[in-house]
Amino acid sequence: MGSRSPSYAHPDFPISDPEVALMKLSKDTVYRQLNAFSTPTPQPWHWYHLVGTKGQVETERIAVADGLWYLADNYMTTRMPMRWEFSHYQPGVRGAASSGHGGLDFCPIYDFIQCVRNGETPVVDVYRAANVAAAAAMAGLSVENGSQPMKVPDFKPGPHRPMGEQSRD
Repeated sequence: MGSRSPSYAHPDFPISDPEVALMKLSKDTVYRQLNAFSTPTPQPWHWYHLVGTKGQVETERIAVADGLWYLADNYMTTRMPMRWEFSHYQPGVRGAASSGHGGLDFCPIYDFIQCVRNGETPVVDVYRAANVAAAAAMAGLSVENGSQPMKVPDFKPGPHRPMGEQSRD
């Protein structure tokens, strides 16, 4: 769901200002994502806050503050500061910080290239990529349809669908 369209900040921009996606995933996982692509900020900014059953990780919100982390099974009583930085001594990381989305675009691309070079299976294969893209597309369709819940198609072959057959979802 999102605020009304067009943008309050930029009336000529045909999307809502903040948009929130709330999804229930397989294995009883709830996923929430907030995007605010057209809201004014003083600089390009990406902030990530991941919460799971075993801990939390949060990137820095401003350049002068550290990120935070907490592990539930390590006897931690509070979230601890952590600097999430790229080291120029790590192999292949020199271009990461400038790759986009705070350096996060670098990781799946680097992993894919290494897997192709080494004949390994990449973490993000064509099915996972399709599922991620489909979730984003379905979130957009949900907003266009008054925030109606939408089912994200499952593109992976399995007992429900043979390889090469189009998804029925």
